[in-house]
Amino acid sequence: MFRTVIAIAEAGSMSKAADVLNLSQPAISAQVKRLQRYIGGELFIRTASGTNPTELGKLVLQQARRIIDANDQVLRLGGSERPSVCRLGVSQFFAEPLFDMIGKAGLSDIFVIGEHSSEIRRGLVERFIDVACLFMHEADGHEIEDLIVDEFKFETSWVKARDFVTRPGAPIPIITLPEDNWIIEPLERMKVAYQVVLRSSDSAVRASALRAGLGVTAMPSVFVPPARHLQGLLFASAGGSPSCRLHP
Repeated sequence: MFRTVIAIAEAGSMSKAADVLNLSQPAISAQVKRLQRYIGGELFIRTASGTNPTELGKLVLQQARRIIDANDQVLRLGGSERPSVCRLGVSQFFAEPLFDMIGKAGLSDIFVIGEHSSEIRRGLVERFIDVACLFMHEADGHEIEDLIVDEFKFETSWVKARDFVTRPGAPIPIITLPEDNWIIEPLERMKVAYQVVLRSSDSAVRASALRAGLGVTAMPSVFVPPARHLQGLLFASAGGSPSCRLHP
């Protein structure tokens, strides 16, 4: 975020700063808004001469330059302009298959950040993650759309515990995660009565709730666990299959 503030001040506009940093303008704007929320005030103002820092923005710019200068000096001590360790962000769904595929040797020079996809996406925007593999719905991720290298579509399945039974006429209990539009929207579109009974970004918590029979959830079909406690639900398609996005 600090490099973004400096780039805007030096370039005189967010669009020019986006070109300098090789980011999209929405990504630049999102970083500024996030920093403004942290600090509690506007950092830039648009004038006839371009985008200029406010008085608060000038103070932040001064500190940002000091932080970046100190960071660059530390990197130069090791004879490098950038860290040698790659910071890889991985959605929780992908962690286990990734580790199995790459193995210990392949991850020796990589720092892995395993989080929910929303946190991985934030890491890309704020540039504390270099490469990422995460899930995104069609409505998500406009901030990093220009960074996509490749993507894959996945079918979506509903899953439940084998002995789970819904009560006649009662809303379907849903186990979901913070960014749950891709789960909730199809239910609303099909006018299916539902009630969210658990929402968690922790996949282990959601899996425990499934095994306990608290409700049903949706997930990419390739990640439906083969455990005897779970089985696919056939009453509806989740629709709008999520994508796996790969970002540099």
